[in-house]
Amino acid sequence: MEKITAKCHRVFKDANGIINVEIINGVHIAIEQMRETGMVIRSLSEGGMGLVLVDARPHHTITDEAMAYLKDEMISKNRTATAVVTDKLGIKLMVDYFARLPGINGKIKICTCKEEGLNWLLSMQSAGRSAAI
Repeated sequence: MEKITAKCHRVFKDANGIINVEIINGVHIAIEQMRETGMVIRSLSEGGMGLVLVDARPHHTITDEAMAYLKDEMISKNRTATAVVTDKLGIKLMVDYFARLPGINGKIKICTCKEEGLNWLLSMQSAGRSAAI
């Protein structure tokens, strides 16, 4: 599996078809970096809806513009489900806020470890396949 390293994130698609996003420790994420990561995710999901596991545990900062782009362009438009792994209260609050906004079509879950997030996304994947049958 190939990892694509953008300025602020490492992104790859795992054997289950889940897109993994690892934030690089100590980065400051501006809108340009968020757009770059969004293009990589869209490419890996082949332009469709995707299941995304975000490891947001490393220390990082994010601009208001990048956060708006994340919400309006990435989560709202091209995600079936997103699991965010974090131990930081601020990120938990932000994710909870996003999950409650109108216009957010995909499901969002806050997880304490990658295994929990992966299992949840796999259950979403399974439920999607069952609904299609």
